Amino acid sequence: MALLEQLGIEPLLLSAQIVNFLILLLVLWKFLYKPILKVLRQRTERIERGLKEAEAASTELKQAAEKSQGIVSKANLRSEEIIGAGKQEAEQNRIDKIRSVESEAADIFTRAKQSIKEEQLAASSELQAETAQLVLAATERVLDQKLDDKQHRKLIDEAIRELTS
Repeated sequence: MALLEQLGIEPLLLSAQIVNFLILLLVLWKFLYKPILKVLRQRTERIERGLKEAEAASTELKQAAEKSQGIVSKANLRSEEIIGAGKQEAEQNRIDKIRSVESEAADIFTRAKQSIKEEQLAASSELQAETAQLVLAATERVLDQKLDDKQHRKLIDEAIRELTS
């Protein structure tokens, strides 16, 4: 103790200061350090909770992005199917129209052919009738007489055979 007194330190005062310091540490520990630790623990828990929630939100966002990508790809596939079906239907309609027009043209061609045949037959009949009249008129002039039906028919048949040969 003599050494402390030589240095100008009083042991009683030093003991009182140590006790005061310990009381101050106890008061700070009780009223300041514990509440600060409690606040820090709560803040750490909040941060950890926030990180977990952010991670969960990130996972949900990834899942939502994947789901939306799946929906978009399904929609693209469906739209391609619809477009393909539309093109196929349009092509089928075009083929049906072509077939219909071809059929109509064939019908028109057949009717025209039939009409031409009928007109040829009518013209041929008319020509035969006129020829027969001309032959009859010429024969009457040559013979200067009237023919009966039998003779008339015979002369007409002979004239037709000569004209068609």
